[in-house]
Amino acid sequence: MPAVSDAIVTPFPWSADILNSMGANAHFFGHPLKQMVAEVEYDGPKEGLAILPGSRLHEVARNMDAIVVALQGLDIKLKFGVAPNLDPAELEQKWTELGGAEAEFSHETYAVLKSSWAAIVCSGTATLEAALCRCPTVVIYRGSKLMEAEVRIRMPKFDYISLPNILLGRGVLPELIMWQATPERLREELDLILEDGPARRAQLDAFEELDANLGTGDCFAQTAELALSL
Repeated sequence: MPAVSDAIVTPFPWSADILNSMGANAHFFGHPLKQMVAEVEYDGPKEGLAILPGSRLHEVARNMDAIVVALQGLDIKLKFGVAPNLDPAELEQKWTELGGAEAEFSHETYAVLKSSWAAIVCSGTATLEAALCRCPTVVIYRGSKLMEAEVRIRMPKFDYISLPNILLGRGVLPELIMWQATPERLREELDLILEDGPARRAQLDAFEELDANLGTGDCFAQTAELALSL
């Protein structure tokens, strides 16, 4: 990349350091999601549970299977944040077929996260969005039996899979992956962040640290200025 570019803008400070050490003209102006989340204003109460089950139908279906059982008997407002490539009506139908409680379904993911007390989020970019929205989260990812078998056989060497945990270098958000993502474990971890106790406060404190590490929040303007200067 240094040999074929005049300038590089990267969303992480350590990435800019690596690229610059290789001779690039690399810049870190902040993470785009920080600015995008900040542009959605919400100053109302935080209530209810946000559910972001994923952006692919196969993962949505498998995650919902566990979520609907985990939430049985829980008296709380449910709000689904639906990925932009999916149809809210289709997810609502799936949820109803599973016997899920009444819930709202919306493409306005940031508004859903900012207005919710806690969240269940499929592993992916949405975990960082939840952190930036200051919404304590349990991370879930359930795959097919074939995917699970592959993980068991290959045993990938990683400490964390959710972006907040990776960026902070520690396990702040509970991660329930594959066979770990049972309804019982999900409910257990969810109960810990629904109450205003140490687990919830630890996440909220970590979100402030994460936010500070992701720049000033005006990366688009700075990137545009750099592009124009070229």
